Amino acid sequence: MKGSMPYARLTRVLWSVLAGAWGAWVGFQGLFSQLPHLNADSAAPLFVWMTFGLFGLIGLFVGALLGGLTGRCADWLLRRLGAGNGAALVVASLLTGLVVWQVTGFVQHRYPGLRAPTLTQDARAVTPQTGPSDATPRQDPCKASPPTDARDRAAWDLECR
Repeated sequence: MKGSMPYARLTRVLWSVLAGAWGAWVGFQGLFSQLPHLNADSAAPLFVWMTFGLFGLIGLFVGALLGGLTGRCADWLLRRLGAGNGAALVVASLLTGLVVWQVTGFVQHRYPGLRAPTLTQDARAVTPQTGPSDATPRQDPCKASPPTDARDRAAWDLECR
């Protein structure tokens, strides 16, 4: 690696940096997208943001380690097998991206809380239904004739008169 070009050194550094950034985003985004509105008067926001930071740091370190190791091992192996420096860097970069992408899918499948929910419809467009869902409108009890029973008649008088 003594006589390697500057772009090769930059590429080798970018394997760790980009994979670490991706890992930090995977650790951070799943929790952030599920964050309810927190009461600013309590200690809950501090606890939640510390949790975000912890998962983000874990993702950063694991992603950087995984990206750096995968890229360097693939680059070393390809150069030992006789591939040129440029070809080894391209294939190692593609392999690093593929490995980080697959590990992301595995982690999100294993820990579904880190998966950001996908919205199928706008939350503001959904309005809760307040009344019954039947299609026939309710009949007004006051338009009907008064009941003959004394107790029912008293209730009808209180409601309709």
